[in-house]
Amino acid sequence: IAGHYVSRNFDPENPRPGQVQPPSAAELLSREARVRLRGEDREPIARSDFLLDALLDDARSLAVFETLVESDSPDFAALGLFGTDIVQHVTWRHMDPASQQFPEDGKPDPRLAGVIPAYYRFVDNTLGELRRLAPPGTTLVLVSDHGGGPMGVAEAFHLQLEVLLESMGLMRDGEEVALAIGELYRHDKRIWLNVEGEEAGGSVPPDRATEEAERIRARLDGLRTDEGDPVFASIVIHAAEEGWRPGDPALTVRFSARALLATQVIDGERRLDFSPVRMRHSDVSGAHRPEGVLLLHGPGIRPGRMGQPSSLYRIAPTLLYLLGLPQDRRMLRHAPAVGGVLEAAIDPELLRRFPPRMIAAYPGTDRTGLLRSRSDPAGDPEAEPVLRESLERLRSLGYIR
Repeated sequence: IAGHYVSRNFDPENPRPGQVQPPSAAELLSREARVRLRGEDREPIARSDFLLDALLDDARSLAVFETLVESDSPDFAALGLFGTDIVQHVTWRHMDPASQQFPEDGKPDPRLAGVIPAYYRFVDNTLGELRRLAPPGTTLVLVSDHGGGPMGVAEAFHLQLEVLLESMGLMRDGEEVALAIGELYRHDKRIWLNVEGEEAGGSVPPDRATEEAERIRARLDGLRTDEGDPVFASIVIHAAEEGWRPGDPALTVRFSARALLATQVIDGERRLDFSPVRMRHSDVSGAHRPEGVLLLHGPGIRPGRMGQPSSLYRIAPTLLYLLGLPQDRRMLRHAPAVGGVLEAAIDPELLRRFPPRMIAAYPGTDRTGLLRSRSDPAGDPEAEPVLRESLERLRSLGYIR
């Protein structure tokens, strides 16, 4: 890439291979980046080693961001702060004892009641630092990928579609038929086919896509709980629809409410253990909400409130537009009807002078890098501890087993 990319858990005082691109920038960051943490932030937040790690991750990310922006003056710079998500997941019931759904989790801890408000004060102070760092004429965009709230009983169990497909033999390493995305923020979960010429190691010929999608639908439609209830409330096949192309989701499925209570499911003549699919972490008491936050500030931004809610599908096209770049047509492929540049937030005169542009695709971009790296034996063995550490963090938050 023409610029820098830094892993979120990069520590300038303890750099490790594979965390910085280009690797030569690690020396600059180790020399120049200085982590600053105010006592008024650390004291109310760092009530455990886990919470301290979350705070330090964001403080380190800010130090790295400031160093790179000051040294490079980039056209575009992005900083991810993840601590708000972490603290709402693990301390919500302590802040809001009335929301606790599972008595077996124990009594709320009053010492943790103020962690979430304190973390937002830390983030607010960080935003002030970023605004001071930005040179005149900079456009600032603040966006959250989701909101937060107390975890209800139905939300406490995350059903991992990819685990179910693997247990059914539909996701075998090296010859996968299906590629599932276990999306946490939506009830509907999508399934892609491993199409030849589209995915790394594709095994499904394009002319058999509809047939394979029908076969998967029949398998999933036949799944039953011990009580005879269907595991899926709905299964929609997109591969048979006009305009479907390889690379589009082939099916969209929705688990039934009864599946949340299942411990085993029946697949034809076989019984499958459903417990690896049905996941709950007892130390997670906050859940996601689809409502988030979007703020834009700078030249070319229309003042005031937007009349209608926006969508995450509009963020990347809008950023590209503000950078003077066209949007990638593939961004609209799965977006709502209101996808694309968020014109309601742009000055009408700017839109008149520079209408949004579109190209078919940016070269060299696809979503199969993770799939390729999973089967690539030529990985960097020294980077494995970084991967293991990231996976452990995701497990602790209930994202994966």
